[in-house]
Amino acid sequence: MNEKISNKNKILVMIKPWCVNYKDDILSEFDKIGDRIKEKTIGSVSLENITNHYYSDSVKSRSNYTEMIIDYVGEKVVLAIYEGSMNEFNNLKEDIRKKYASKINFNPNHVRNAVHVSDSSKAYLKESEAWDL
Repeated sequence: MNEKISNKNKILVMIKPWCVNYKDDILSEFDKIGDRIKEKTIGSVSLENITNHYYSDSVKSRSNYTEMIIDYVGEKVVLAIYEGSMNEFNNLKEDIRKKYASKINFNPNHVRNAVHVSDSSKAYLKESEAWDL
């Protein structure tokens, strides 16, 4: 049996509150490297959703974790599920963060950036579950 092995993963992209006005431009960049399956706008992020999204011990152990979480509550985010290469998506994430860095209002309590991208299949499952996707 000669089956082609696929390198496509499901990936969650979250456009953070301070960049939702650029959602069309940001998502169009991800559309170039993957297939968008679903998109959802959350009009007001709940504490439960964002704490479930940022579930890992490495994030929860950050000294500014509480400030970071509070920064999201009540704000709007855009979520999109894609199929594509995890590595390509995470490389593009870094490019997008650099591109939009100057458009983000400064927060003295933690570093803000434009987007979050799942960094593993396990992360995708936990994060998509946090948003009922």
